[in-house]
Amino acid sequence: MGAVERRSFYLNHTTHLWLKDKIHRWGFFSREGCPTDRHDALLVPLADACVALFQAVLATLILSKWDARVLKRCRLFKRILIQDSTIIQLPPRLFDLFSGVKNAHTTTCNARIQGVYDLCSGRFVRFSIDPYSKNDVSVAFDLPVEPGDLVLRDRGYFLLEAISNFKAKGVETISRYKHKTTLYDASTRESLDLLDLLTRSGSVDRIVLASENKDIRVRLLAVPVTEEIANLRSRNLADRQAHHDLGLLSSRLRASEW
Repeated sequence: MGAVERRSFYLNHTTHLWLKDKIHRWGFFSREGCPTDRHDALLVPLADACVALFQAVLATLILSKWDARVLKRCRLFKRILIQDSTIIQLPPRLFDLFSGVKNAHTTTCNARIQGVYDLCSGRFVRFSIDPYSKNDVSVAFDLPVEPGDLVLRDRGYFLLEAISNFKAKGVETISRYKHKTTLYDASTRESLDLLDLLTRSGSVDRIVLASENKDIRVRLLAVPVTEEIANLRSRNLADRQAHHDLGLLSSRLRASEW
């Protein structure tokens, strides 16, 4: 276990250093994206090769984490697209290019890395390094989907309109529930008290309606998580909501058990 932890840290730390060094080099480029001299021109094909190498290594690492039972699911779909993002910190001098967080005392420059990985082929279909201000929800529709695909996303990309749009194209989507999204009973079209439903039923598997017009049909799945995961979520929520509405915090803490 110790060896695995050390190896994981080494890969993550090295990856972040590599990305920072590559973006530092991009900092020598002009605002139009063109090299400022002949020396910088040599960095363009080098950067492309580095990105390709990084994608290949990362794709191999991801593929090694899946077992045969998961891979069998690929037979049910044309592609299984997993989309996620992460943030890395950059030198303040790149703030105008990548944005970040700035106040009267400090300036923090961040870049957001977006990746779309196809589980069935074991390859990335999209990979980009974007400004920090380009958040997940802003790219919710920007996904190269095809009929027969399955899309797996975190709730940062959650948009009912995007889910409906993909469904119309023959694409299925699995997404975590976004808090305060109103759901309706498919028969009565009355709003559901999700927390009450979970408390009474323990687990849920049913068709519900969503959106203001109640015209989007989705399948709602909810099962209790382990005590360890529930406690971790509770601590994270308490830290983030320390100065917010206590009533909202209480309901979210209870819902974190599913």
